[in-house]
Amino acid sequence: MPLWLLFFTLALFSLKDDSPTMDEQNHLARGAALVRTGDPRLSVEHPPVANGLSGLMLLLLPDLRLPTDHPSWEQTDGWYLFADQFLWVYNQDVPRIVFLGRLAMVFLTMGLSLVGYHLAKRLWGGPAGILALAFLLFDPNILAHGRYVTTDVAGATFLLLALLLLHRLWSAPGWSWPRLLWASLGLALAWGSKLSNLAFVPILGLLAILPLYRGRAGRNLLAYGLAGLLSIPILWLFFALEWGPFRFAGDVPWLLSLNQFSGPMPTFWQGVERMLLLGSDSGRTSFL
Repeated sequence: MPLWLLFFTLALFSLKDDSPTMDEQNHLARGAALVRTGDPRLSVEHPPVANGLSGLMLLLLPDLRLPTDHPSWEQTDGWYLFADQFLWVYNQDVPRIVFLGRLAMVFLTMGLSLVGYHLAKRLWGGPAGILALAFLLFDPNILAHGRYVTTDVAGATFLLLALLLLHRLWSAPGWSWPRLLWASLGLALAWGSKLSNLAFVPILGLLAILPLYRGRAGRNLLAYGLAGLLSIPILWLFFALEWGPFRFAGDVPWLLSLNQFSGPMPTFWQGVERMLLLGSDSGRTSFL
């Protein structure tokens, strides 16, 4: 608790005086639009879980206006202009909007430390858990990013949560349906918070066959596969049960042929395609 209080104090007094970063207005607009309209159309590049948490905090502002009557709402890639209109034109209380959105991320960062504590405690005992909690709260990257409305900390939090829940599933002495369902939820949260978390699909599969689990490789891989399949309908819930025509835009013929059909969460699949096939054209140099 003292560590949490210290982190919360540092985050609170630093976030209130920082102007919005370039990306934050986009994430705030996505979250507010999803929560207030149930339409995830803006969540192509970033799935809705992280932004939705900030959007929930913005429900505390009953007079908040969404520019759904602006042409950008109907444009395929209009989220940048939509976000500009949302934060700087349609609404006047920018500091309060940004503060509430960031506050949700601060709470989520505290949740990251709690997940890290429980995972380290399960593996190495109580002292390791306290050490992990402290390292997570006061790591310079976490201190810098844990107070901003982005998907970075959310992606890390829910990926680590998925790993914790998978470890509980794989460590069970026998088959456990409740643990399987919890692991499915953890995976859905991981995929629904940051698209790049999908890169961990094969890595988690390798973790399932570690010697740590003493001859349970086959069972663990089966459990992981089932949890992954069950995570898809849960992920669909995060996309507000979106159903519509697919919108693939690359040059893969069989993907383009799917555009004549409708299906679940087309926004998610469009984002996956963009990340896998089009990402090389829009990649950015890493600075972390």
